[in-house]
Amino acid sequence: MSMTEQGFESAQKADTAQSNLQHSPSDNELKRSGNHTILSPQPSDDPRDPLNWPQSKKISILAALSVTSFAALGSPLAGLLELTPQAETYGKSVSQVSYGTSIALAGMVVWAFALLPLSHAIGRTSTMFWSTSLVLVCNVWAASMTKPSQYAPYLVSRFFAGFGATVPSALGPRILLDLFFIHERGRAFSVFTLPYLLGTLAMPTVGCFVASQTDWPVMFWWTIPFLGLALTLTVAFMEETGFEREGQRKYPQQPKAFVANRIATFLPRNNVVPACTLAETATFLLEPVKTGGYGFELIKLAEGESQQLSPFVFYVPFSPDKSALVSISGWIGILGAFLYTQLVSDRVPIWICKKHGGIWRNEYRLQCMWFPGLIVLPIGLGIFGVSVRYHWSPALLALSYFMTMFGANAATSIISNHLSESFPQFPAECGNFLSAYRLVLGLASGFFIQPWAGKVGVAWTFGTAALMSVFAFLFIILLLWKGPAIRKITLTPNLGPSDKGSKSML
Repeated sequence: MSMTEQGFESAQKADTAQSNLQHSPSDNELKRSGNHTILSPQPSDDPRDPLNWPQSKKISILAALSVTSFAALGSPLAGLLELTPQAETYGKSVSQVSYGTSIALAGMVVWAFALLPLSHAIGRTSTMFWSTSLVLVCNVWAASMTKPSQYAPYLVSRFFAGFGATVPSALGPRILLDLFFIHERGRAFSVFTLPYLLGTLAMPTVGCFVASQTDWPVMFWWTIPFLGLALTLTVAFMEETGFEREGQRKYPQQPKAFVANRIATFLPRNNVVPACTLAETATFLLEPVKTGGYGFELIKLAEGESQQLSPFVFYVPFSPDKSALVSISGWIGILGAFLYTQLVSDRVPIWICKKHGGIWRNEYRLQCMWFPGLIVLPIGLGIFGVSVRYHWSPALLALSYFMTMFGANAATSIISNHLSESFPQFPAECGNFLSAYRLVLGLASGFFIQPWAGKVGVAWTFGTAALMSVFAFLFIILLLWKGPAIRKITLTPNLGPSDKGSKSML
């Protein structure tokens, strides 16, 4: 057996959560794709295995998941950029009205640690549907709070909207690992990640345009059709992707008839996931703690720091229309990140894998980080600070916004993919940790960015952020060098190894 064959065998044994190979397969026994790529993980012979589903069905699920993430995560932030009309309605300061955004972010963080076990009890698809429904109800609630005495209920609506908003984006990585093979996941994560990041920018931007033309409640009313579309697509296309593999829970067989399947999936007492008692559900709260035992904190620090979105505080006195127009450059940056990740996120790691004899390492994904994380993002941060400080052309300000959004969002897609593959037993937990880390920073930035910039100046503030992003990339380099060894550092050895090697790219 060649060295690459041995590498493939070790990969299958290491990833027992996704493979059930009990012997050393010969080259002829290995299942391949249409272009002769060896599939990893190897699918079972059961047609119910999501890895065996038709590509059209996988793409439909991915599309529904992406639209739902876009609508659910962006809708609670629809009023982010234009707060003055609300302040006048409630008789509060603009700063006080902005607490609604902070409270929504707080709700998103709470979800990361409070509701995840629910998906184990009622299923990922059902959790997504009902959580998105909660966002829809809360946006109707917020739009109806138009009296001066309704400031407090408005804030409560923002918390519960945030509570349900992060569910699709948190559960998405688990679904993608269930559906796609290693050589497909880079593009799949790109399609999934960029829409929900775009939603956090697009919803506030459009809301700002709307607020400049009509009454502020319309900022929230206009999100309802998007949320309704998301719910429709969820009902029409989403399915539970859990499947019984070695060492995992036994999933029941799903009804084949469409209506029966939908009833079983979305209504109480469903039978598309294994039965789970309240005590068993509570134990899933420990999974993020277990994940941390693999040295996850170091990886989270390294990757989270390198992909933070710049806290753009516009000190220039732009009108709502002009603020929204500048924000469009961020949209273009996100679209550019999408094109970049579609181009390189699978091709570059596979090419590197071939150069190393077909032995797969998860850190090959991070090789795509050099351009967006080390070059584009720091330069964009620096240009932004100087442009605001010296009142350079608005076009240059828009360019810096484009660069920062491109660098940060391209890195986010790559990071999400890498983390999910590094901890295949806990992809949702990894996503929750990373999302919570990013959201906590976003929540805290409103309290320290403005005082910081007021003390040292905007140029120094964002110049320092640029230097910090370069420093943080040193941890990415550490992962590229010693990633497998870092992931083997564990306080819970019974969880199994997190490194894998594979000949799947040859």
